[in-house]
Amino acid sequence: MDRETAREQLKGDLRSYVEQITRKSKGANMYVCPLCGSGEGHNGTGAFSIKDGTSWKCFSCNKGGDIFDLIGEYEGIADHTEQLKRAGELFGITIDSYRSSAREDFSPAPAYQKQDKTEQYTHNNIRTNTYTQQPQTAGADYTDFFLQAHSHIEETDYPQRRGLSKAVIDRFKLGYVAEWRHPKAPNAPASPRLIIPTAKGSYLARDTRAEIPEEQKAYSKSKVGTIQLFNRKALQEAKKPVFIVEGELDALSIIEVGGEAVALGSTTKAKALVELLKTQKPSQPLIIALDNDTAGQKASEELIESLKGLSIPYYRLNPCGEYKDANEALQKNREALSQAVADAEHIQEEAEQAQREA
Repeated sequence: MDRETAREQLKGDLRSYVEQITRKSKGANMYVCPLCGSGEGHNGTGAFSIKDGTSWKCFSCNKGGDIFDLIGEYEGIADHTEQLKRAGELFGITIDSYRSSAREDFSPAPAYQKQDKTEQYTHNNIRTNTYTQQPQTAGADYTDFFLQAHSHIEETDYPQRRGLSKAVIDRFKLGYVAEWRHPKAPNAPASPRLIIPTAKGSYLARDTRAEIPEEQKAYSKSKVGTIQLFNRKALQEAKKPVFIVEGELDALSIIEVGGEAVALGSTTKAKALVELLKTQKPSQPLIIALDNDTAGQKASEELIESLKGLSIPYYRLNPCGEYKDANEALQKNREALSQAVADAEHIQEEAEQAQREA
């Protein structure tokens, strides 16, 4: 896409970006300021607002602008060209002359492997290293952090409580940090987190506590780094139909019972999937299985319309039955979810057979 067209399109993604990096506060179109933190006080009233869907202003730190200005302020990117490039990366838009060649997987870093084992795995190290305490920058590589966190995974039973096996935990290098803080909020209260890598430079940190204080619930699922589709390589490498789901735990749940899945991360990322599919056609049909709620249903319909326009084979299926999503289904009726996923492997053949018999 040419730069001017991309710029105009990306301006409309301001709200989506804001909701990825902060949360709403009291008042219409008001948010906790991701730059100065206004809105974190007891009254919960923020000074950061969005106007007309394309501009923002914080009356506390007196900063404002469009999505590119916010990316620049939040991620420390001063160059306007780099701000545009970064916005394209965040929302899955390939801008002319900016084609990413970064791998979407990660592997053990040589520097990490050369460390003494006691230095690699000490709990003090994982609590205080640069990955947990310093602001992350564009192009960050969290590989060392993932490996350290994974070495502590047996300190929590949270993945097992969510229905996941050791095989899936190890395959996706799920990790655990007992006292995690967001890199952008090093002075915030620490909390125990399950770490789910989504790419070399991004991950999801889920609070593992059974009882989360009310004032911290809004931060129970924190994303760090460039928001990426989870397990996106399945789109090209899978040997069976690929489920498209919302949450990372939902994708892991489908995989747990023998299927293949890619997670959007949120319904707002459906656009990123569509942009990716424009240049990388999937090797297998897609099965749209977003959450069984209003937002999920709306996003499913919009995604299906886009897939029709790209002539990509797809099917819409609810493998979760009465449950909200795949992870809830895994916990409450594993056998039914397993059967639904197994049946879906033959969905294309059955559809073609039905068409021939019609």
